[in-house]
Amino acid sequence: MGRLRDRTFTGCWNCRSRRVKCNEAKPACGACLRRGVRCNYGTKLVWVEHDNQVYKSDGRRSWRCDLTWSGYAPLPADVVDYLILKCDQDRTMASAAPDCASSVWDLGHHSPFSCFQLQSNEQSMDSSDQFEEVMVDFDNIDSPSLSNALILMPSLSENPDLTWDDQFLFDHYVRDVGSNMMPVEHARNPWKSDYPALALGRTWGSNKILYHAIISHAAFHLAHMPLRDTNKYSLIGSKNYAIAIHELRLNIDNDLTDFATTVASILSLMFAEIYSGRSRYWRHHHEGAWKLVENHRSRDTLSSTDFTRILMQNLNIARTISQTATGLIQDLENGDVSETPELLTTPSLSAMITSTPAYGFTIGASGTILDCISKITRLQHVMANQQNDMTHYVDETLESILSQLNCCRNQALGDMIEDEYANRQPSLQTLLERSQNKAFIYATYVYLYRTLFDVPPRSVKGYVTETLRYVDDFFTLSEGNFSIWPAFIAAVEAYTVDDMAAARRWLERSTSFGMGNRESVEKVVREVWRTREERCEALDIDLGIIAVDWREVMREMNCDVLLV
Repeated sequence: MGRLRDRTFTGCWNCRSRRVKCNEAKPACGACLRRGVRCNYGTKLVWVEHDNQVYKSDGRRSWRCDLTWSGYAPLPADVVDYLILKCDQDRTMASAAPDCASSVWDLGHHSPFSCFQLQSNEQSMDSSDQFEEVMVDFDNIDSPSLSNALILMPSLSENPDLTWDDQFLFDHYVRDVGSNMMPVEHARNPWKSDYPALALGRTWGSNKILYHAIISHAAFHLAHMPLRDTNKYSLIGSKNYAIAIHELRLNIDNDLTDFATTVASILSLMFAEIYSGRSRYWRHHHEGAWKLVENHRSRDTLSSTDFTRILMQNLNIARTISQTATGLIQDLENGDVSETPELLTTPSLSAMITSTPAYGFTIGASGTILDCISKITRLQHVMANQQNDMTHYVDETLESILSQLNCCRNQALGDMIEDEYANRQPSLQTLLERSQNKAFIYATYVYLYRTLFDVPPRSVKGYVTETLRYVDDFFTLSEGNFSIWPAFIAAVEAYTVDDMAAARRWLERSTSFGMGNRESVEKVVREVWRTREERCEALDIDLGIIAVDWREVMREMNCDVLLV
């Protein structure tokens, strides 16, 4: 009778598949070292389909796929999305703090991804470091070296009292909503870093307001996404919106110890309104935030921190863009445009904000272009009020605007020629930023000629075509969220077959991002087109000479859309 051989099942997979003795040395056994192959002791998986196919064992244990999750209910799509996200997020947490890698939201064996092991690095980071503000050199804000320093993966895993929906929506805000808030991925995106980091202190004051505001923002986004439970997420969005409003009313009259977080909370409520699709109410929040900033200018609010500076910039950008639709000041009750006292005053709050570094980067436009847009709106106000003594001012301002626009256009063309001459291929981010910037430049030409001179669409056709071409270029390279304003300004003036087709392509993409206000934008564009075609048939004249004021159309539709 032969000697009984001891069988073990702890050798490496290479030795077990070759049926040879393994000395089980780690990290690599002797046999694998001699053969120069990778040694592996980890879990070895095999998917066994229900197709009656014979699978070679190879030392593995298999389980029929239809029995793997027997007794467990199928996971909803949003839960699967969350679990996939947790794989990446937990890996990041494990590398940063191994002791925190296990989350209270880990489903253990209930998760189909629980078999994947986390690899943690030896380096650790104190959790308090996550909340330290990073001081940014705005002169080099596009430097790639910033990207690693500014990556923030906020997690609510240390808050076991949260509901599943809150945890999922918070992660959704960081992952998806934050990316949608800027047209191009940027290392200094505040919606992916500062906003969620501040919201983690959700148990008190301004942080609590901000937390519920961004949960509402994320919920309204999901409510407008396909294949989602619209009623469920609309209800969650409305509930958190109401809580945030209640907390804001309790805290707004108190001494503002955290001014920036309060302003961020109000702006988040504004965007929650925009994403919900309720077209007019966002303006109340914007005007409230603006008055709050004006009342606290003595606190040096414009430059106290980088985050505060970006907040002020976003507030002023929204103001500049909103005024292109309604004029300089709009009464909140009746929508009438009234005169402004700011026209020729000494440095206003807006002027102080526009002078800060990197102004405009969050919307994808240069500070110069945004300044041109603001000047055009103000100049229209002067001309509409027929102030005869302002003729010299009008001429000088118009000359200044055209000079700035031509300079921006020449610089953009020069950058492209320089790359071709040097046989240099720009990075993807550079190409996307250029498409965004050029669209803004040409759309500003359209806005100037249509607003100040009321020229027909035929006179601005070249600018319209160029704007929509750069919109197409952007979407050819990216699935990012192109800024509304330049595309909208071109779309409402499109009248040729090709330009209208390009505008429709933009509308189709624009309405796929889960933003409720985009539906209103599409309705306005199509109503402008319908009105132009109706007048064309009635007057029997060419479409290109029929000017339709989209602002009048918007007012007739009782619609007030923030085009950002």
